[in-house]
Amino acid sequence: METKKIHIFNLLSFYTLLGTFFVSLFFFIPFVPVSIDVAKGFLISTGVTLSVFFWLMARLIDGKFTLPKDRMVLVAAFIPITFLVSAFFSSSIYLSLFGHGFEVGTFGTMLILFLVLLLSSIYFQTEKNIKMFFGFIIIGSFILALTQITQFFGLFNKIAPNIFSGVTGGNLLGTWSNFSSLFGGIIVLIISILEFVKIKQIYKILLSIFGFISLFLLMLLNTYFVWILVGVFALLIFVYSISQNRTNDRTLKNFPYLSFVVVLISLLFLVGNTSASSIVAQYFGTITPEIYPSISGTMNMVAPSLKHNVLFGTGPNTFALDWSLWKPMQVMQSMFWGIDFQSGFGMIPTFLITTGILGFASWLLLFIIFILRAIQSLSLIFRRPEASRYIAISLLLALYFWISAFISNPNFTLLVMLFASTGVFIGTLVNLNLLPVHEKSYLDDPRTSFFSIFGLVLLMILSVSTCYIYAEKFTGVVYVSTSSPKDNSLIELSRSESKILKGIALDKNDIYYSNLSQIYLAEIQTILADKTLSADTVKSVTQDKITNIESAVASSIKQNPKYYLNWKNAGDIYAVLLSIGVKGTYENSASSYEQASKLSPNNPGILLARAQLEIVNKDTEKAKSYIEEALKIKSDYIDAIFMRAQIKFDAGDVSGAIGDAELAAAAAPRDASVYFKLGGLKYNNNDNTGAISAFEMALTIDPNYHNARYLLGLAYRKAGRADESHKQFELLHTLFPENIDVTNAFNGKIENTPTPVLNTKDKKDNILPKKA
Repeated sequence: METKKIHIFNLLSFYTLLGTFFVSLFFFIPFVPVSIDVAKGFLISTGVTLSVFFWLMARLIDGKFTLPKDRMVLVAAFIPITFLVSAFFSSSIYLSLFGHGFEVGTFGTMLILFLVLLLSSIYFQTEKNIKMFFGFIIIGSFILALTQITQFFGLFNKIAPNIFSGVTGGNLLGTWSNFSSLFGGIIVLIISILEFVKIKQIYKILLSIFGFISLFLLMLLNTYFVWILVGVFALLIFVYSISQNRTNDRTLKNFPYLSFVVVLISLLFLVGNTSASSIVAQYFGTITPEIYPSISGTMNMVAPSLKHNVLFGTGPNTFALDWSLWKPMQVMQSMFWGIDFQSGFGMIPTFLITTGILGFASWLLLFIIFILRAIQSLSLIFRRPEASRYIAISLLLALYFWISAFISNPNFTLLVMLFASTGVFIGTLVNLNLLPVHEKSYLDDPRTSFFSIFGLVLLMILSVSTCYIYAEKFTGVVYVSTSSPKDNSLIELSRSESKILKGIALDKNDIYYSNLSQIYLAEIQTILADKTLSADTVKSVTQDKITNIESAVASSIKQNPKYYLNWKNAGDIYAVLLSIGVKGTYENSASSYEQASKLSPNNPGILLARAQLEIVNKDTEKAKSYIEEALKIKSDYIDAIFMRAQIKFDAGDVSGAIGDAELAAAAAPRDASVYFKLGGLKYNNNDNTGAISAFEMALTIDPNYHNARYLLGLAYRKAGRADESHKQFELLHTLFPENIDVTNAFNGKIENTPTPVLNTKDKKDNILPKKA
């Protein structure tokens, strides 16, 4: 008999879990630049952990455990165990255990997901609770859809500007791919309920309306794999409904219109993808999908990762490190060469690389057992459709999210949907006595009682401590996310430094240390530019800051020694210190770049940074050699081409510099800045016709490139085309009436025109704001 106290704690646990599922669908932190993934990760982690705490409290009072007796629960427990062991073989244990900010591939995430499945299989064993689960998911998704549609029309920004400052993915769920996947699942859920469950007419109407809203969102996003999944699942539901929904004389009772419409629309967007999507884009605009490595690019990394450690891979949450080390050379010739991908083409295949055969096998085994349970339940679904309707719905929903996990990269929220729906599927089997439950009392034996109670208390303490750790980690993210200085004044830089130090005190994160080193460097540059300070003060403060920089750089590398960006950051910082005359920093910079190249061997950006270091060190020949190495890796590397052009320009070889600039223009025909620099070189070489042509091309690509318009006006004037020159300056004068250079040019007072510069590193072409 359940006592009142047990009932209260069970209810607290249940509603905390259900509330976490519900709120996570649309949760975000308003007005704070904390990413959606971090905000949702914090909510889910703390919500599930609190639910576990209340459940443990109920078990402590109750004196017994009642759990579904199914292999899926045991195999699901094996997932966080393998991830935990794999983390201790990782190059960065910290990154693999808990990550920078609630990433999906960590041990901590896997533990939370197992707990979601366990609690869902316990709590969703009654028809009432199962209905609540589906209802809360649909209502939460409706709030998400309504908010997103409102955001499309910019209404929220009018009411509360910057309320979505942390929504970096463009929506309140995360990436657009995840947004599309969720509403694909919602469509599957809605048509399943409408076809399998007898509900009131008002609910049918409301669900149908939301189903069409979800379809509208899918049309806007037009994600190919989601259309395939939705189409296939809708077809299965349609065929099943047709086969089951007949009277005794085999007459069809009700035609499944909604599933039929979904099949047709899915087919339209799959077969006529280009024409259908262009019609939608014409009226509503297009949304750029996320980019991930191809199947072949991901699979090419399997062999070296298994060679590293066949059983446990390179470590959870280390795909970005692996990609930097083993990325295919073909990628370097694409537009995505500079992206440090966080995962492969699908989440579960990525685990084969990061957690080895055992980590991947744990996921695969759970999926296989799920499929076996699904096959076993099919006979009941066909024999007794009325009794098994919730089994069918939970099965379809869980299967949808399982397939998505193999072919896409679901975020924390979607993984919770996967494990929760799998847990609900187990609960529905228990509800119909297709699975037994295991009930164990630990009060019968005094010895068992003591150790069980002791273990429960330890787990409760651990759950509370974990919540505290999550709170610290999240607070650290908030501190660092709000630490960006508004300007380079010492007051602003000191404020940024203070916030990052507070973040580090809560969460020793390698990215935080790298940010801190950049702040220290900016403080040095500001101090050196301050002519009011005495030489002794500048020397003393600068030395202290250099010591701080060295400490921060060393700490970032210590936290994550295999991440090339930590080494490159060290190289960049020491290169800047060399440029301001700090002795002994050349060697530190060179060795840091060398280590970065070892960790990312096919990265031309590191070689170009090394070339810049040699220019600062006044060794032009070495700089040229590194530039050529970078161009061997990526022949159309615009920055490398322009750095080589800069060297030629500085040496007086203007024609050679122009040749390189023309080569860059051929490699990047849609880059306005390339034509701007080419025009500047030709302008300096008195090739007014060529300069005009280049500047006009820059403005054709980007009409708001005001620097190009300014220099085009000067080039027109030099070429004797006064009227055209006046038109350019008249337009600029309208936009920038306070700019003295524009005013003088407009009034025809400039005779000796400013020299356009080529240097891309220092970005010295900022005569005017680039955008209006």
